Amino acid sequence: GQAMFKSNAAVNAQINTMRPYDLVVLQYGLNILQADRHNYSLYAEQVEKMIRYVEQCFPEAAILVMGVSDRSHKNEDGIVEMTSARDLSESQRSAAEAGGAAFWSTYDAMRKVGGMTTFVNNGWAGKDYTHINYAGGREIARALYFALLQGAQNYSRMLHERIEQSKPVITEPLQEIDLPTVENTLPPTEQVVRDTTATATMAEEVVTTTEEPTTSAKPTIATAETTTLTPLAR
Repeated sequence: GQAMFKSNAAVNAQINTMRPYDLVVLQYGLNILQADRHNYSLYAEQVEKMIRYVEQCFPEAAILVMGVSDRSHKNEDGIVEMTSARDLSESQRSAAEAGGAAFWSTYDAMRKVGGMTTFVNNGWAGKDYTHINYAGGREIARALYFALLQGAQNYSRMLHERIEQSKPVITEPLQEIDLPTVENTLPPTEQVVRDTTATATMAEEVVTTTEEPTTSAKPTIATAETTTLTPLAR
């Protein structure tokens, strides 16, 4: 996978312009896998850098990291599972999450049907218990295809639930308030005179009035301490 960094980012961008990528799938790790190695943190950092580079070249594309496949090896007990494959797969998962890419575990998919031993017995992998063949690749591709469909269905269901939860409490439209309109038929000059006269009359009434307003006529101002908000009924 390190050879990807030797590719020209500008050329990749031109290719993406002519034929935009929708999905870029990255699958690495089989050759770095070792039976006695269980820490792949440094390798995970390289995978994350690969994801960043793909984002730079194809910014509109989704990125999927396929985890390393299952593998077996021979020891004094015979053909046994190479448990470090699980460790490498989890390191790849962590790198995908850190890089914002999707991840699919090839290892888990193979283990569900018995792992590499079953693949060899079914003629889906070579006798080296390492490399799957065309028939095995077809089984892996089928499992990945259905995983993508299931993921799309789950995403669609999640969006539907979000839409349902975001629906407003008030579903019926509010009635519009019709304000009365008063037509002004006076010429502009007479309207100014009328407004001025009305203002003067009001001022005179304020000066000549000596009676104290009644308590019922006083306005009531609701303060923050006295105002109560009633929640909408659901």
